[in-house]
Amino acid sequence: MKLLVLIPCCGEKTKNGTEDYHKLSRNSIISYLSKECSERLLKLRKQVALAFQEAPGPDLGFEAGDIQIKFLEAYKRYSGNLYSKISNDSWRKLERNSQLSLIIVSALYGLLSYNEPVRCYNRSMKDHIHGKSLKNWWKTHFLTDILLDYIKRNQVEEVHDFLSRDYRDTLSNLSFRCKSIDVLHVAHNYPGLGSGSDFHRGIDINSIIQKFPSEAAEKSQKS
Repeated sequence: MKLLVLIPCCGEKTKNGTEDYHKLSRNSIISYLSKECSERLLKLRKQVALAFQEAPGPDLGFEAGDIQIKFLEAYKRYSGNLYSKISNDSWRKLERNSQLSLIIVSALYGLLSYNEPVRCYNRSMKDHIHGKSLKNWWKTHFLTDILLDYIKRNQVEEVHDFLSRDYRDTLSNLSFRCKSIDVLHVAHNYPGLGSGSDFHRGIDINSIIQKFPSEAAEKSQKS
């Protein structure tokens, strides 16, 4: 079974990094999308960057960029409660297991692979662009279609959705549209926990990754 975990980005970020974007760029979600959707996502990132006067860089769809931007893999960049509860062993397991993937929904980038290089930025889904909140802007620019392209192209069979409300709102009818392509969508909710919900999200995400069988174990069972 091929499983995808969806999580939100966060406001707390580590500030270090490297200026060598291309060394890490092979991890970008762009490499796992169709040509049409990869071009669309980069175009949308560029529009957000221009609206908020972000320094141009290849991560946001610009051919030439500010060489002083420092990049870091997304799972190392984000440092909030959710991310702090996912162990280093779990991140390494994601690297080793092609049947297990994790995508981050981001206010600046739209969608990110967990190990995609990102800059240190300060955007949230509540920020406004062209008279709309970013969450509604991404929604009306069909972020769900891009995610579904990833799901189809990478033969995902089950999606575990750990998105908080603002980030889930960017994905229109995801649960219904997953069913239409025979993909199980599981939404994980944490009512009444407020800011503490990210702590529990992180613990549960870590548990799912740890319990997911290794590829070697699956091959052994089949043989």
